[in-house]
Amino acid sequence: MQIDSETTSDPVEPTRRQRIVRLLCWAASVGAGIFLFLRLFGLEFGYPLIGLIAYTPWVAAALLIVAVGQLLLRARLPALCSAIAGVVLLSLLVPRMVPSDQREVTGAEVTIMSVNAYVGSADMDAVFTLVERHQPDVLCVQELTNEVHRVVNTRDDWDFEHGFVAPNDTNAAGAGCYSQLSATETNAFDGDSLFHQNEFEVRIDDDVAFRFANIHTAAPVSSERVSMWRDDFAGIPRPEGDVPWILAGDFNATVDHGVLRGLLDDGYQDAASLMGDGLTATWRMPGYFDGNLRAPGLVLDHVLVDESIRVEDFQVLNDVGSDHRPILATLTVPST
Repeated sequence: MQIDSETTSDPVEPTRRQRIVRLLCWAASVGAGIFLFLRLFGLEFGYPLIGLIAYTPWVAAALLIVAVGQLLLRARLPALCSAIAGVVLLSLLVPRMVPSDQREVTGAEVTIMSVNAYVGSADMDAVFTLVERHQPDVLCVQELTNEVHRVVNTRDDWDFEHGFVAPNDTNAAGAGCYSQLSATETNAFDGDSLFHQNEFEVRIDDDVAFRFANIHTAAPVSSERVSMWRDDFAGIPRPEGDVPWILAGDFNATVDHGVLRGLLDDGYQDAASLMGDGLTATWRMPGYFDGNLRAPGLVLDHVLVDESIRVEDFQVLNDVGSDHRPILATLTVPST
């Protein structure tokens, strides 16, 4: 009997294709497992891994999509591995999405606002509008330039009585803090930092006081900067004594980074996470093709507070023409 050659199937080619597909499915699952291991144990070896860890929320969602694709390709075991990795990563995000119970605190209510001026490129009229609307007791500014500081000082409606500023025109090193409360500049930072970081103590009355730091760590965008980034975190003051600390600013890190979780382990709380708003992005890179192609946003700006402080509210505010969105926290500082 003669078999028509046109209807004969080649058993080799489909098998080879299946092997390649299965290999790719397993490669994706192994990569998921490695990422999960690095995130769980804070194993941030350097650039560019540190940048990738920042996208943990997006990786978690992507892994669930990958798992569905693997299942459709009948790669059941790789699909299970990817799904487990995705679910575990998502479980790490849940505490940032659900408001946390806090103990009652008796003391004074304080409002903190943090703004990144984008090396003077931010729309200061928009910033002043936010300041007028929210009336912060303390305003901290990163990437402050001399021109921005000059504009601030010439406004008739600028109500801040105290200012601690170090503007810089040549790079993003400038910083400034403005307070409507009685404040005294202090110095608790260890070592040098690429960016200036202001620090002062505020005394509201004889019973209520807090120490404040305007944070701006080096961005871990190269091997050299990673070392500086780690040094900056090591130099951030930890809670100690009877006067609680408040940290606010551009940390260039998310809660998925071990260095930031180290601060939380040492006695700080993330205001956004306590309010269930810990995944609202505060930074996005400018993007390509006139901004039409952009990477997902990241949560790089934070207000961290001593565990004795109660967080009443946290907001990520409207865009002011910077690559960072301003943040606002309302806190109750305890009486001593």
